[in-house]
Amino acid sequence: MDNYPVYLWSFFFGLILASIFFVGKTVEKWDVSAIVSLLIGTAIAVSFMVLKPASENDSVIYLLLCGIIAACSMILPGLSGSFVLILLGNYRLVMIDAVNNLDFMILLPVVVGAGVGLIAFSHFLAWVLKKYKNQTIALLSGFILGSLGLLWPWKNDIYLKDELGNLIVKDGENVLKGYEWVIPQHFNTEVILAIVFIIAGIITIWATEYLATKQENNKS
Repeated sequence: MDNYPVYLWSFFFGLILASIFFVGKTVEKWDVSAIVSLLIGTAIAVSFMVLKPASENDSVIYLLLCGIIAACSMILPGLSGSFVLILLGNYRLVMIDAVNNLDFMILLPVVVGAGVGLIAFSHFLAWVLKKYKNQTIALLSGFILGSLGLLWPWKNDIYLKDELGNLIVKDGENVLKGYEWVIPQHFNTEVILAIVFIIAGIITIWATEYLATKQENNKS
């Protein structure tokens, strides 16, 4: 099924699209600070999509940093720990080579960094939510909004090339540079089914929220 990735991304696009509304709805007051926080969150998430991936680095300090940043990004909606590792240049080193070969010299610093990041950032996030609830939720809504580009169903991978226009290959694979977002030129069966999957994603989130609200009302 050649169109499977398009339909999968469409479904997740619908999920995230609906999540923006339900998360944003919990903001008690959309004042200037909340709107600014939304824009900042969106800008940060979008910047992750256009940044050029770094080069692979197996130094202990850098691996610790990768673990910390990846763990923090996994706490925040709209940011992917895996994609952050790609931007940091160490996705293949950590998630493929080190995991497959059980290379603890690589995995241990990442795990330690992830543990430190989860503990420290979760406490920080809890404090910020308590003190600046509206602004924090607006910021998180921005992260979710900015992540829609990564989930856009129709996109092409862009790979790094050298001065002669040849693809740069590293460890037997082309090096990912970013994505090229495209708009379907024809309203065909693929587009119709993709829209259906987007709607299905939206309905899934709506149904989940509806059932959760109904259950909460029944308890009270």
